[in-house]
Amino acid sequence: MKKVIFSLLTLALVTSISSSALATEKNEATEVNTLAGIFYDREPNDTKEQANPYMIGGQINGEITWDKDIEDWYTFTPTKSGKISIMFAYSKEKKNIFDMKVYKKATTIGLTENPGEALLLDVEAGTKYYIRIASVIISDEARHDYNVYSEYIN
Repeated sequence: MKKVIFSLLTLALVTSISSSALATEKNEATEVNTLAGIFYDREPNDTKEQANPYMIGGQINGEITWDKDIEDWYTFTPTKSGKISIMFAYSKEKKNIFDMKVYKKATTIGLTENPGEALLLDVEAGTKYYIRIASVIISDEARHDYNVYSEYIN
C-alpha cells in the first residue's frame, strides 16, 4: 500500500512540474501590452491650446457635460513611427452622440461617432497629434463619461 501511495505522489509531482514548465514557456512566448497609464480629463482642456497630454498605450477617462464642457482636447507625440489603433468608448444611452476626431496639425486624419470602433492610423515619431472629443447630441443629464484606448500595432 505504501508503494502505491508513494508511486501516485511521485507521478503527481512529476506531472505538476512538467505542466508548470509548459505553462511558463507559453507565457514567455505571449506578448503582453502593458498600459502606459490612465489619463484623466483635467479642465480646462476645451481648446487645442489647452490639450491634456496623452501617451499611446494609455487610457483616457473623460467626461462631457451638456451645458459647460462640451469638448475635450488631448495631445500626443508618438515615440516611434508606425500604425496605431485608437478605440473610442461611450454610452449612446439617452440619445447621446459624441464624436472623436484625430488631427495631425490642422488636418483630420480620423473620425468616429461609433462606440467600440477602432481607428487605424499611421503616425510619425516626433510629430504632434491631437484628439478631440465633442458632443454632437447630448441629453441634459449632468454627466456623460467616455474612454479612449490606444496601442501600437506594428
